[in-house]
Amino acid sequence: MSNINGDFGTISGGRFKGSSVGANLYRHLAAAQTVFEPLMGIADPDSVAIAVDASPAEQVSLQYVSNNFFQGLGAWPAIGRPFQPEEDRVGQQPVAIVSHRFWKSHLGGRPEALDRSVRINNVPARIVGVAPPRFFGLQAGQWTDVYAPIAMRVAFRPGQSGGAPRGEDDRLVDSSGRSAKTRSHGSRCEGTDRRPVP
Repeated sequence: MSNINGDFGTISGGRFKGSSVGANLYRHLAAAQTVFEPLMGIADPDSVAIAVDASPAEQVSLQYVSNNFFQGLGAWPAIGRPFQPEEDRVGQQPVAIVSHRFWKSHLGGRPEALDRSVRINNVPARIVGVAPPRFFGLQAGQWTDVYAPIAMRVAFRPGQSGGAPRGEDDRLVDSSGRSAKTRSHGSRCEGTDRRPVP
C-alpha cells in the first residue's frame, strides 16, 4: 500500500515494514535531530464535515500537519499565524488553519474570521490562520481546505476504535525536511502573530 506517508507492506514472518512513525516518535525525532530545519510531520488527509455558523456541514479535505509545517515550507499564513507547539497535543483546544479559497468562499474573506469557531466533525475548532493564496497543500491537483495539528485527529475522530480509547500514535506520520545548510535566511518566519491582510 502506498499513501502520502510512504509505503507500508508485509515482510517475512508476518511482520510489517513502513516508512512512517507514530506522532510521539516523530516529535522526539524532530526535537533531537540537527540535520533538517525544520523536520515537518505530515499525516494522510481525512475527509471531514465542517460547519460554519448555522450553515449545513459539508465535506472538505483536512490535512493533519506538525506545528512547523507552514514555516518549513516557507508558506506563512496570509492572515493569522501558524500552529504553536503546545497546540499539537492531545487534549488541547482544537485549532485550524483554513485554505485561502475556503476563507474567501465560506468566511467572506474577512479578517474577523480569525479566532472564529467552526465545527469539524461536530467538534468546535478555532481558526488561527488562513493559508496563503494559491497554496493547495502537498499534492498537485488536490486542494486541502483545512489544516489541523496532528494531535487533533484524536479530537476530530473520537471513538473510532470500537469504543476503545484512542492515542495519537494510532495515526502514522511521515516526515519531511529541508537541510539546515541550504535554508534561505531571508525567508525565515520570525514570531507567531503576524497578521497582514492581503
